[in-house]
Amino acid sequence: MKELQTIGYIIYSLIVHTNFFTIAVFGYTLVAIILFYLIRRDQRHPELFFNKHQKLSTLILIALATTSILGLYIRYIEPFNINTKPINFVMHDIKKPISIAFIADPQLNRFKDDIWAEKIVAKTLEAQPDIVIFGGDLISNGGYFYENYSHGGSGEHTEAYWLDIFAKITEKSPSYYVMGNHEYGLGNSSRGNPDHWTGDQSQSVADAMDTIGAKSLNNHFSCIEIAAKKLCFFGIDDIWGAEVGLTNIDFSELKNWDQKTPLIFITHNPDGILSWPKDIKKPDLVLAGHTHGGQLYLPFIGPMGNAGVKLGKQYYRGLNYYEGTPIYTSIGLGESGGPVRFMSAPELTVVTLLP
Repeated sequence: MKELQTIGYIIYSLIVHTNFFTIAVFGYTLVAIILFYLIRRDQRHPELFFNKHQKLSTLILIALATTSILGLYIRYIEPFNINTKPINFVMHDIKKPISIAFIADPQLNRFKDDIWAEKIVAKTLEAQPDIVIFGGDLISNGGYFYENYSHGGSGEHTEAYWLDIFAKITEKSPSYYVMGNHEYGLGNSSRGNPDHWTGDQSQSVADAMDTIGAKSLNNHFSCIEIAAKKLCFFGIDDIWGAEVGLTNIDFSELKNWDQKTPLIFITHNPDGILSWPKDIKKPDLVLAGHTHGGQLYLPFIGPMGNAGVKLGKQYYRGLNYYEGTPIYTSIGLGESGGPVRFMSAPELTVVTLLP
């Protein structure tokens, strides 16, 4: 029985882990190897073109080798290595340092399943944060169902099934979460066409996160006493989900903020700051994700991916300011369109608030 289960899992993995990028990378690498062999063969024969043009043939060989290695790196190496990104931020009225692990865009899916969730857990526990915040897009929500071979059982489940692994984090640190566009089945290119939505999984995600003890910040205000100081959070639900009527954005609980206690605003999409009420003091810090840092980043050009952010690509990564308000946008941990990244390695952001 175990042997059949193993064979089934291998076949399953070969099917679900194949996509356009996998085919493209393997196809190009195969062609490059064949061309490399043919050019090297021809270099040994004086009467042939590549022997007569040694410099050109050497350049072609270098280009074939470099692009093949780069393709394999973009598809199989960078997307699966998590960097811990430390950020220090001075905040008023903080008496002792407070560390916050910001887990943005895990996007658990058929390429990054329970094994990926375990890697996120290991990195987070290693950081020993005082507080943990899940910044939305916890699942990819590609509209697939998965046989749970990796859990040794059978039957179908959605990606929210794997969120229980994060209980290893929530049992160690106070944890909060907001929703992202993927919980609602919305992508940048598909959000205007309901026929292309992949289904609203927000309730499944909320149930899973509530079960493991994470507290919702979707349109909610919450404060915590930590390191001898009160710290407040306010988060909103996904702004794209609200635009298409799948949820709503509500700032009414902000009336509970005394506007003196330090407050961090959690929004999956950095554009959330554009909805901040004009009559309320701006937050001390905004934490956002969504952009994946462009996912593919080129020197002198910048982010290649389009995350549909109104603020512009300046806000795709790192610390920036909008009308004086600091916004930190995490590169995040998952991908859209396929598991490819370049100069945008998955990031676990650890924000340390300093006195």
